[in-house]
Amino acid sequence: MAGIGSKKVDERRKKFAKYIAQGMTKYPAAIKAGYSENYAKSSSCKIMENVGVAKEVAKLNKHIECAEIMNVSEIQKRLTSIARGEDQEECIVIEGQGEGISQASLFKKKVTPKDQLKALELLGKANMLFIDRIIKTDEVPQIIDDL
Repeated sequence: MAGIGSKKVDERRKKFAKYIAQGMTKYPAAIKAGYSENYAKSSSCKIMENVGVAKEVAKLNKHIECAEIMNVSEIQKRLTSIARGEDQEECIVIEGQGEGISQASLFKKKVTPKDQLKALELLGKANMLFIDRIIKTDEVPQIIDDL
C-alpha cells in the first residue's frame, strides 16, 4: 500500500490524471475519479500537487500531443491519395430557389489537377527526386593572361 508522500500513483489518482489531461478542472475530475465531494472540494489541489499525479498528467499530455501530430507515413499516404485523385473536397454551393430565395448545400468534388500536381511535387521533394546534382572535380581552372 502506498504511504503518504509515496510517488506510486494509485488507481484513483491515475483516473484523476486522465480527466485532467482530457481538460477537466480539478474538482470535477476528483469527483469523477471516485473521491467524495467534500474531499474533492478541500483537497483537489493537493492531489494535483502530488509528484506521481503530475508525472502521469505530463505523460498523458505528451501522448495526446503525439497522437495529434501526423507522422511521415500519414503525410505520405495523404499526399499519395491526393496525387491519385482519390480525395474529395467539400464545397458549399448556393442555389437559387426562385423569388429571391437561395439555399446552400454541400457538394463533393474531386481534387483539381493543380492540387494533384502540388501533391506530386511535395512527394517528389520528400523522396529527393528533384535534387540538383553538381559534379565536383579536383581540378582548379587556370587563367591564361595573354596581355
